Amino acid sequence: MRAVLHLPDLSENAAGAAEARTLFALLKQGLESAGVTLLSPRRRESRAPRGQRHASGLQGSAAVTPDIWLTVGWTRADSPPVAEQEAAGIPWALVVPEAFRPDDLTENASDINRAVAVVVVGSGGAHAIAPLTVATRIVQLAPFIDTAPFTAAFSVRDQHKAAIASRLQLPLASPWLLVLAPPKREATHESFTMLARACSRLAMLDWRLLVAGEDESLDEMRALLRPLAEQRLRFWPSLTLQDRVRLCVSCNFLLWPALRDMGLEGLLEAQAAGIPVVACSSERVRERVQDGVTGRLAKVDNAESLANHAAFFLRHPAFVRSCGEQARKMALNEHDVRFQGERLRHGLARVVEAGAQ
Repeated sequence: MRAVLHLPDLSENAAGAAEARTLFALLKQGLESAGVTLLSPRRRESRAPRGQRHASGLQGSAAVTPDIWLTVGWTRADSPPVAEQEAAGIPWALVVPEAFRPDDLTENASDINRAVAVVVVGSGGAHAIAPLTVATRIVQLAPFIDTAPFTAAFSVRDQHKAAIASRLQLPLASPWLLVLAPPKREATHESFTMLARACSRLAMLDWRLLVAGEDESLDEMRALLRPLAEQRLRFWPSLTLQDRVRLCVSCNFLLWPALRDMGLEGLLEAQAAGIPVVACSSERVRERVQDGVTGRLAKVDNAESLANHAAFFLRHPAFVRSCGEQARKMALNEHDVRFQGERLRHGLARVVEAGAQ
């Protein structure tokens, strides 16, 4: 199969822009691993009329026609370029990032209905898109990440843990709870506050909290966690992929409320590293964490429930290890970019074949 994978020019502040860029990179990796030949769209002229956008052909591929053109996300100022690709005779498909709001979809309902396929991540996206297109055109993927860096680090996790213990003066005998703090926003403040309230209820147990994030997030967490004993807390001022990998394989479990679905990427990363998750339940969280199998899910916006689940893990280390093993298997077998890339290839082949008949 030959395909064009296209990412429109998204402004930094556009809804879902950051997620669309991340999703684009993962889809590229997944499709290439599944044997799909990706062709590059030509750069459009900045002064080209809107009706001529995206229709100027393909770079270095004058004699090659793609089987399908996939656009990853869009903005309201640059709605899905369906007509241009139809005019060029190329079947067009839309990839909808999870963060896109229902309004972003309904405003472009007529274009979406004309797409040969709509690729969605997670059941929430499938529910939102269902009224706007034919059910057979929906290609649903599970949330996914590249698990390879975590797999590689898992084999030498003891070395990573020893290095972090030395750097942060952490006792190896105490359980390490990990927080991967996303960039500071109004929604993340709710999770920060709830996390601090939950930790205050764990004072009678032995644990250390390792909070990794960017400066603004760490400043807020330091202020909220100040009432806790200082020796319990460690801060890691970076969230590069290398940092996340090393921290995930070294800690005992991830503790993150994930209120309003903020910071979901860390849930799969932790499980890929072989550590379970304690979070608050939501539809998108449940698509990533199997309650009682790969982690424990608390009641929404309930610090006591979150603390109780964390306390259960702290009191039952064997269960934590068992959940970690199951979490790693699930992440590798169901949420890896290569597995979902193959699933996407099959889904696109199905709709292309149906359109050719």
